Amino acid sequence: MSPMEYTYLKQDLDGKNEEILLSFLFLSYESLGKKFEDFFKANYQLMPSYTHLLCYLKYYRIMSMSQLASIMNVSRQTMTKMIDSLSESGMVKRSYNAKDRRAVFVEPTEFALKMIDTGERRFISHMQNTVAKMSSSDQREVLDAIKLVSKFLANLKIEEEAQNMPL
Repeated sequence: MSPMEYTYLKQDLDGKNEEILLSFLFLSYESLGKKFEDFFKANYQLMPSYTHLLCYLKYYRIMSMSQLASIMNVSRQTMTKMIDSLSESGMVKRSYNAKDRRAVFVEPTEFALKMIDTGERRFISHMQNTVAKMSSSDQREVLDAIKLVSKFLANLKIEEEAQNMPL
């Protein structure tokens, strides 16, 4: 998508449904995802992929290397390098399955959990400050919209299509 097309989508929130959905996708990442990544990079010197990995571990507490590689859509080799780096900095620890030494599990350290939790709280505080500046009716509308969109996203099913589809 060219920058011009993206700018058009960003400005036309009353367009066709497909345009609104596509705009929502890009704006969500730009307004929340990217800012979240940038916030952690600036305040905790964490690269975006490491931030994502630690957020997954905060939520799941312990995951296999295979699960992490799959959920983050990276190779096992890339995941191994990421875990090596985070392990060296005291953010994660590895454990092994006694019956199958090939099965490697990763969990966050207390240090990492506190850092991610503190960062999330600080980030959310900035969002709450923005909402607090709105009228009470706009605040209710925004929070209701977030709840509705969250419900939508939790139930969203996107099926993968064949790799060789014509453009």
